[in-house]
Amino acid sequence: LLAGVFKGLSVSTDRGCDWSFVGGELTDRYVVDLSTEKGAPERAVAILSNGIGGGKFNTQVYETSDDGATWAQAGVNLPEEFLGLSIDVAPSDTQRIYVTGRYAAPDYTGVVQRSFDRGQTWERFDIAGADDKHPPYLSAIDPSNPDVLYVRLDAAEADSLVVSKDGGASWTTVFQESGSLLGFALSPDGKKVAIGGDKDGLWTAPTDTLAFTKVADLRVKCLLWTPDTLY
Repeated sequence: LLAGVFKGLSVSTDRGCDWSFVGGELTDRYVVDLSTEKGAPERAVAILSNGIGGGKFNTQVYETSDDGATWAQAGVNLPEEFLGLSIDVAPSDTQRIYVTGRYAAPDYTGVVQRSFDRGQTWERFDIAGADDKHPPYLSAIDPSNPDVLYVRLDAAEADSLVVSKDGGASWTTVFQESGSLLGFALSPDGKKVAIGGDKDGLWTAPTDTLAFTKVADLRVKCLLWTPDTLY
């Protein structure tokens, strides 16, 4: 088990009974998000963002290949004006890393940073409608197409789901929740998506059309899709 907190990155090797900090370069670093690779759970990435004053941040990606025992920086630092919020690796192309976040004042533009080479270089793409009041969080990357991204925009009153089919270059709003969009699940084959929240119930859609249909009046808090069941 891996846990990112404001004092660093903590690891448990006995199902959460005991925890220890990794230490070293990760001591007192803000570990904002973590993601294990879908086909190789011993490999994981983490996004770290520490404020360095003047609205700037020390934002870096770290990676492990040995179940969290050792960590090293993946590639180069992201721009100092960028605050990282979420990270994931494309299941079908592990060299492809996406990081969402926002830039500093005055606009606080929400963006996705894309790397084709495991963090050695980064490309910035703005996300329409994303800013400090609508921060973007990665929900999923398609299991077979690394260009298809699902991102939740977290708003004070009404969250939304936006999708990119070209690696972050352009975005389309596909669902607007009346309240908090708390649940998201992509089927293991990438052909269906389920979403839900505390007001609008549970909705599903084929990923080729993203035409959502309401399927239940549930107050959804979280969703998980296994090969044969949606929980």
